[in-house]
Amino acid sequence: MEFAKLAAPLRFRRPSAGFATNSIKLLFQMAGRSGRYIWIDPPWELQRSDQTFLDSFSYPNPHSSAGRRLERSWLRRARLFRPGSFLCLSRASDRFAQFRFVNGWSLFVPAGASPRDTEQWYDDWYVADSELTPNKSFERPREG
Repeated sequence: MEFAKLAAPLRFRRPSAGFATNSIKLLFQMAGRSGRYIWIDPPWELQRSDQTFLDSFSYPNPHSSAGRRLERSWLRRARLFRPGSFLCLSRASDRFAQFRFVNGWSLFVPAGASPRDTEQWYDDWYVADSELTPNKSFERPREG
């Protein structure tokens, strides 16, 4: 419930999606230079048109040459996830929360039905604000 309130203003906004190993970051541009993001740690399942497309458990162990090849393949597949505008966050069951997007993508994550671990400020996912700083690395210096 706590994070659902933070996710409500994201409705009908299109996020950019990024993967850090098998964690997902959905970044939403808000008014001005601020942003809001949803960070999802494993476990999660990504579906397209109600079919499993990718899940966090399929991420390979990258600590071998074969694992690195499998990781590259997994990340190429992950880049195909291009969510459309965010529709809603709802409970899919007592155990799962569902993030739905207009173009048929859905993300299923644990719903937090069990008591939260007091050692962590979140369990499997959270919503937070961030300050976006523009990427100036490609700007050319002004010539005098």
